[in-house]
Amino acid sequence: MDLRCFISLELPAGVRDNISGTVERLNAAGADVRWVRPENLHLTLKFLGDTPDALLPEIRGKLLEAASAFKPFSVELRGAGAFPTARHPKVVWIGVKDADSLKGLQAAVEAAMSGLGFDPEEKRFVPHLTVGRVRSERGKDALSKGIVSLEGVSFGFVEVRSVSLMKSELSPKGPKYSVLYDIPLG
Repeated sequence: MDLRCFISLELPAGVRDNISGTVERLNAAGADVRWVRPENLHLTLKFLGDTPDALLPEIRGKLLEAASAFKPFSVELRGAGAFPTARHPKVVWIGVKDADSLKGLQAAVEAAMSGLGFDPEEKRFVPHLTVGRVRSERGKDALSKGIVSLEGVSFGFVEVRSVSLMKSELSPKGPKYSVLYDIPLG
């Protein structure tokens, strides 16, 4: 059986609460955005997609190997933006500062998963936390102003001590994520 999987960093409750409060304020702009539910906020390192469950032990082993090369580190979630731009938002995100260790960890995860046959990402890794996907032009200008107003706002620090292999179950109410393996760094 195949599971829909990804590898991510989980967020502490306080950081999730800070982001959720900001999302509520952005939502007040009335833009047509599908916001990520607070319990689903995470920092994706690698999307695997449909994954045979028989491969899970090998994924775990490769992640243990990759994570063992890194000591725990900290990143700050600061500022907000949108892809492709704040003036033309399609994806609303929170930024990640001091991300050199995070970039190294993501590269190690990417290499480990490509060794198992998962296609490498074609785009360069840009550390960010997706908080919403814009569905239409409605309220776009107010949303853009809200995003720009968050430029220097700190949402808190994330102590990165592990990576998680996650399962995603899609439903009409939105995705439900659950941890399959939590792999410690170091």
